[in-house]
Order: sequence, then C-alpha cells, then structure tokens
Amino acid sequence: RQERVNQAEEQIDQARGAILPNISANATHFRQDQPTDPFARSFSPASQDSARLTVEQPIFRGLGEFAAYRQRRRNLESQEFNKENTRVTLYQDIASNYFDILYLEQDIRNLKEQLELFNQRVNDFQVRAQRGESNVTELLAAQST
Repeated sequence: RQERVNQAEEQIDQARGAILPNISANATHFRQDQPTDPFARSFSPASQDSARLTVEQPIFRGLGEFAAYRQRRRNLESQEFNKENTRVTLYQDIASNYFDILYLEQDIRNLKEQLELFNQRVNDFQVRAQRGESNVTELLAAQST
C-alpha cells in the first residue's frame, strides 16, 4: 500500500509539471589563442562568455491540467486512506488471531484434563468391577466414552 501512495505522489508531481513552466539554462565559456594581426584581434577576443535562459510555458488548455491535478490529489488521499485501512485491518487480524490461539491452547489443556479424568474413571470402574462392586456394562460405557 505504501508503494501505491508513492506512485500517487509521483503522479501529482507529474501533473504539477504539466502546469508549471519548464526552465532551462545553458552557459558556455569559449577560450582561444589571440591572433597575431592587430585588426583581427579586435574582432576575435581571447575568451567569449555566453549564457542562455529558456522558459517554456505550456499552452492553456481549458483548465484540464488543473482538473487532472485535483484528480491526482484525490487519488493520493484515497491511497493514503487505503493504506491506513489496511494497517487497521492488519492490527485487528493480529489481535483476533492472538485470542484464537489463546482459546485453542486452553481448549487443548481442557481436553487433556478431560482425558485424564476419563482414564481415571475407567481405572476406578476396572477396580470396582474386579471387586464386584460394579457390573461390566458400566466399565464398557466408561471405556467407550
């Protein structure tokens, strides 16, 4: 989601670049040997400096650029909302999974304890059946449970 936010920010920069003027600069420094002729020396100096600044403004196209810029800003807001929503969902899932694990671990402990109680009950019925205090059907019912 963060990558989508970064892409939306870059699209905003591109939309802004379509509205703003393009500025470029170029500078040169030219150096040459002096001619020996005094007359040619006056027309050909030893060094020449030149600079050029160019500004290009895109042609006005009926506020379409501004609409595209606003659209990209809204897209950025949407991507930021989606990122935050994903973060909240992730936190909720982590908390839910944590409590599910705690529940399942407690369920395992309860089942182990229940199994121990049933084994103890079967042992008690076996002892009682051997002494004749209980009949075999009670022992079989406990074992099947």
